[in-house]
Amino acid sequence: MGSAAGFAVSIGKVMTDDRPPPQYGEYATPEQQAAAMGKRYVPPPAAETRVIVPGVPTPGAVSDEAGPQSLRLGGNLIDRFVSIFQLGIGLVVLVETNYFDFSTYMNNYLSAAGVTEKVPAAIDQYGWLLFSVNIVLLLATFVWVFARLRRGKLAFFVPVIGYIAFSAFIGFMIALV
Repeated sequence: MGSAAGFAVSIGKVMTDDRPPPQYGEYATPEQQAAAMGKRYVPPPAAETRVIVPGVPTPGAVSDEAGPQSLRLGGNLIDRFVSIFQLGIGLVVLVETNYFDFSTYMNNYLSAAGVTEKVPAAIDQYGWLLFSVNIVLLLATFVWVFARLRRGKLAFFVPVIGYIAFSAFIGFMIALV
């Protein structure tokens, strides 16, 4: 009795629908399929139902913080982009600005903007000071932005603070000369 009709006769029930007769255990339960193959049925493991909450340690879990800190930056993607973009602008300004002929450089920009005031030529002798202060403020801004991004905090305003600090220093130096 290897056919479906023989199976129906052996269990005492006859199929009454118009489906094709089952072949190769198509309608059998997993237990019946295992029995037909001569094997023991082993149910699949239960699905994981625990909810893992970020920041809360789970019992028996290995902590990732035991090893060295990674260089992965947290925080918002847009905030990271804006912060790094502003730092890049600061780096370009540092490289492009001629602090040793600062009066000519600034007077060209001021005249292009329609400003009639002139920066005195005496500021040129402080080129190393302006250049050094710009490097120090830019490095401090880089460190501060990186620290805030690693903690997952907003950092887009930090380069603006660095720019305002350097602009205030330049204004003070121009007023001093």
